Amino acid sequence: MFEKIRLKVQGMNCIHCATAVKSVLSETKGVSTVKVNYKNNQADLEYDSSQVNINELINEIRKIGFDASRVS
Repeated sequence: MFEKIRLKVQGMNCIHCATAVKSVLSETKGVSTVKVNYKNNQADLEYDSSQVNINELINEIRKIGFDASRVS
């Protein structure tokens, strides 16, 4: 089942940061679309919850040096 989520990504301060976050999320199994805005510190994505969960997505972001949390 596909779900949409918005994550707050802390530590992004340039387009290169946003590109890195977008790249790691895009390469994650189950993720279909990703939009990242470093000015708003947000990542909007659509993913298949049967293939990946929110914690795994957050951990992928943390692996590249940023912190992330779900926006309610």
